[in-house]
Amino acid sequence: MKRANEASRSVGTELQLGPKLPVRKKRPRLREFDYRGRYAYHVIIVTQNRLAIFTAPSDTLVTSLQDTAALYGFRLLAYCFMPDHLHMLVQGQEDSSNLVRFVQRYKQLTAHEYKQRSASKLWQDSYFDRILRSNESLVTVAEYIFYNPVSAGLVEGADLYALSGGEYFSASAADRAEALSLPDDSLHSSNEAEA
Repeated sequence: MKRANEASRSVGTELQLGPKLPVRKKRPRLREFDYRGRYAYHVIIVTQNRLAIFTAPSDTLVTSLQDTAALYGFRLLAYCFMPDHLHMLVQGQEDSSNLVRFVQRYKQLTAHEYKQRSASKLWQDSYFDRILRSNESLVTVAEYIFYNPVSAGLVEGADLYALSGGEYFSASAADRAEALSLPDDSLHSSNEAEA
């Protein structure tokens, strides 16, 4: 038996597998929803290789986010640039507000500007989105976004973090509008999307 094992090792009779087949990616969008209209979303966009890029305030990133949100008919309720990702809470203002186009355009604008300066890729290829339900509070989601830097130990209080903002950042509770959202049983609650 010992000779047979030695012989098989020397001849190279190990099992040879064929070429690796591509892994089929999970469908990034919900089939039954077109991501258009007066819905609210919590969106997270992650930097390429989770590099800590957002360490200082950037008027360009914020202005691009505000301008792109307005262009595509979204209210920018809350945002927070963590070192390696961006959280945002947005709400469509029109029936034609299109989340996919909004996120694609924002990523395109900021990635181009970043690549001109650093010759590197800014964002990962996909993003995470969650459609808020009628029983979810926009204020609660905004607070979660604003308290991310506190939870990560970056600052003592949410109001001290220079990379956060949006309509809810300094608004009073009485001024915060609730979103039109989807019925609880109509969709899954989260999704990863190509951009």
